[in-house]
This record gives sequence, structure tokens and C-alpha cells, in this order.
Amino acid sequence: MFSRIGLIANLSKAIVREGVHVCRRELLSRGIQPLLGEGLARELSLEGPTVKVEEMGENVDAVITLGGDGTFLRGARLVAGYGVPLLGINLGSLGFLAEVRYEEIGEAIDMLAEGNYHLEKRRRVTASVIRDGETVCEVTALNDAVLNMGSTPRVLDLEVTVGETSVGRYLADGLIVATPTGSTAYSLSAGGPIVDPSVDALVVTPICPHSLAVRPLLIDHHHLLEIRLHDCPDGLLSADGQVSHHVETGDRIVYRRAHDPAYIIRLPKRDFFQIVQEKLRWGGTPRSFNEGRDGGDLGEGNDLAP
Repeated sequence: MFSRIGLIANLSKAIVREGVHVCRRELLSRGIQPLLGEGLARELSLEGPTVKVEEMGENVDAVITLGGDGTFLRGARLVAGYGVPLLGINLGSLGFLAEVRYEEIGEAIDMLAEGNYHLEKRRRVTASVIRDGETVCEVTALNDAVLNMGSTPRVLDLEVTVGETSVGRYLADGLIVATPTGSTAYSLSAGGPIVDPSVDALVVTPICPHSLAVRPLLIDHHHLLEIRLHDCPDGLLSADGQVSHHVETGDRIVYRRAHDPAYIIRLPKRDFFQIVQEKLRWGGTPRSFNEGRDGGDLGEGNDLAP
């Protein structure tokens, strides 16, 4: 049973303001104390307990994010290391991580109050930049750690190494290293596979490679994955599109599974593949199977051509 739930919201979306009020009211009516960040409470002129948003993880039992997947990823970053689970209210456009709709807020909070949910452990990825033998920065992501051209509009010369083996050296606009959670984000748009979140692996997807022979890779997390930058004058390594660091020629980027996973609250209404079908229109029934000549079941003599 959750007794105190933090609220994190993206107020750039007009409907979010109303969503925060609804969510707060629904929590209070079920005896659950909502805890807002100081800035959010001040912006909405709300009274009640507040906390510095950076200290949210050590003061709540769970977090509800209101916005889109970007807001969910921000929430996951804020509570990283505390084992605090997150539930996303989708007030954005797509919503793979923030799956609860606005009209489902009351029902979702009922399920939380009744314990009618389960927790999914989602692995995160850490990318370490090594320069002249020293680690100069690290980023950790729930979705993906992306290497791209930065402010320089030119291709990168990079080499992918798995363990002791060089998989290949090629020119590309960049490289996406995604978790299974992030397989439906940028990696998917770049031609990567959809991966069941329970799979413990990394997805390596090149961005516009200058070779037809380069394809995405699915790598077991036990293998050491390394990117060597042979020509990268002003590259950028970003985590979930929220934290970034500059990289340069000669750097090595080493990827490994992060020690601390994220925990996502899943409600019994839909699972991962139902969400994929809903969000991507994946696996839709062919029109011919819904349109028999006489409007009834398809049988002998029906034309199956589209």
C-alpha cells in the first residue's frame, strides 16, 4: 500500500494543470498523501506537503508522472537508485511508458489503493566515456544512450567492438544503444527491432550508416560493448535526450548494464504487446478478414484479395 505518492508534471501541456488537480484529489480521497515538488506546488498555488524535486526519491513510496514519455523519463532519473516505482499518466502524444489515459486516472488510482497492480523491473544502460585512459563522464539511461554528430553536420567514423571482436568500422550519422524499454523509441524509428522488455540485452542501432551491410544488433548484457571514435570532431552523447556530454576523436564509449534498475507500475488492463498494438497499430487485422461478401463469416467462395 502506498501512503505517499510524488507528482511530477510537465506544465508546458495545458491539460496537465487540470490533470494534477484531478490526480491530487483522487489520491486524497483514498487516503494517499500526494507530495509535490516545490516548483510545481508554487506554480499551481497548491497547499500541502512539498519537497525539493531532487529529493523526491527519498520521500515517497511511488511517483506518478503527468505528461508524456519525456516526463516519465525525467521522473525515472529523479528517483534512480531509490527503488521507487513509477506510474505514467499520458497527457502527451504517444505514451509507451506513460500508458494511463486522462480519463482513466480515477480507475488507475483505485487499482493502486487496492494493490491491483504489478511491478516490472526495467534495466537501464550506463555509458562511460574514456579519454586517454581516464573516465571523463558517465550517463545512465532508461531508454537509450545516443551518439550523434552534435553541432557538426558531418558523418562519424566509428568502430563497434563486442568483447574482443571488432564487429565493424563504418561511417554513420551516429549510433543508438537502447535498452529493451527504449527499443520502441528512437531505435525503432532508425530501423531497430521491437524487443520484449523482459529480455536482458542491449539494442545497437546505427543512424543512417553509409553501408547497406550494417544492421542493428541485439547483444547480451554480459558482453562488453565498446564504441571507438576514429573521427568525431564534435560529437554528442546523450541519455534519454535529457543529459548530454561532448565526445571527440580518440574517445572510447563503454556500455554496460546499470546497477540500479527502474521499476514501472503496470496495471492489469493491458500488457506490453497490447500497448504496441495500440500505439503503433501493429498487427492490425487485414481488411479482407473483416469484409466478407455477404457481411458474414468468410468461407468457401469468398474473395480474399484486398
